[in-house]
Amino acid sequence: GDQKPLLQHDVAFPAEEFGDDLLTLDAAQTDRFAGIPEGKRTGYQLVEQLQSKSEAWVGDCPTSTFLDSGKICVVLPGDGAKLKAIGFTYSPWDRNYGHECGFSGHTGDESVVLGSVDIPRHMERGDPSTEKVGTLFLTVPSEHQETIFKTIEWSFGNSASGRRLYFLYALGALV
Repeated sequence: GDQKPLLQHDVAFPAEEFGDDLLTLDAAQTDRFAGIPEGKRTGYQLVEQLQSKSEAWVGDCPTSTFLDSGKICVVLPGDGAKLKAIGFTYSPWDRNYGHECGFSGHTGDESVVLGSVDIPRHMERGDPSTEKVGTLFLTVPSEHQETIFKTIEWSFGNSASGRRLYFLYALGALV
């Protein structure tokens, strides 16, 4: 697919402007808008915020990533990380290809299935000027929270081509 500069969440929403508690583990487990500040949650508001942080993100489509396949694999920096939660912020008003996202982690020696989240169907399509983006998280099972993962995979299934994502999240600690 197309390559473009990545925009880090803490660049898009700097702590000095938005506080440093947008992405707490507690919020990830309870808030379907975790990570996105109030007042920036509709599609248009989020796009405006992202465009204000990088010239490379001007326009509706450049501010998000459209999947050209059903999987995304992220290589974690350094020696990897111990994870507490994994998630993503997505556009619910676009075509909702695939209604589940599975997560797995890779240690270098083995692949570990961490679980999945359902993507709500009732949120398909709509008006980005009034509809809010969605954020979904999976809490990493307790038996794997001390595992050091080198990569993480988000899998939206075989029909995920076209899924529109804004942010991918991996909450935990680098080792």
